[in-house]
Formats: sequence, structure tokens, C-alpha cells
Amino acid sequence: MADFMETVPSAVADILERFRDGSMEIHMEHRGFEYAVNRLVLGVLAAAVFMGSSMLLSSGTPPTVYGLSIFGLLGWGVAIGMIVRALWAIMVAGRLD
Repeated sequence: MADFMETVPSAVADILERFRDGSMEIHMEHRGFEYAVNRLVLGVLAAAVFMGSSMLLSSGTPPTVYGLSIFGLLGWGVAIGMIVRALWAIMVAGRLD
């Protein structure tokens, strides 16, 4: 404990001095993080396309076929494709990271 009490104050003072000088560097590395972010972004975009398409369908925005907005139907198809793609990526990886 005595050794710890002698070492810590000088180490803390050294760290603070490096912060003041601007010579402190912190390096961080994220491994595999981009896959989770890509899936999250794909999910958010799919939800946005799905909601926008639902709004087009419910308002009957022209052009319509049988009272359904063509752009709303196309958007639903795109959103369902994005959702299937995200689920496929998760199933192939075998985990939810």
C-alpha cells in the first residue's frame, strides 16, 4: 500500500502535465463495430421508408391503382426488401452484433 501511495501521485501528475502540454494521445480501435452500425442504419432507413410509404398509401397520393398510391406500394416493396436484407445478414452471421 505504501508503494502504491508513492507511485500514484506522481503518475497522476504526469498525466495531468501531458494533458496541459497537449502531448496526451489516446488511441481507440473498434473491431467489428461497423457491422452493427450498418445494420442499425439499415433498420432505421427501412423504418423511415416504411412509414413514409404508409403515409402515401393512407392519403391516396396520385397516381393510384385501385385507390392505392403507386409510390406508396413501391416504397413498401423497397422497405420490405431492406428488412429482409437486414434479417438475412443477421441470420448469416449467426449473432445479433
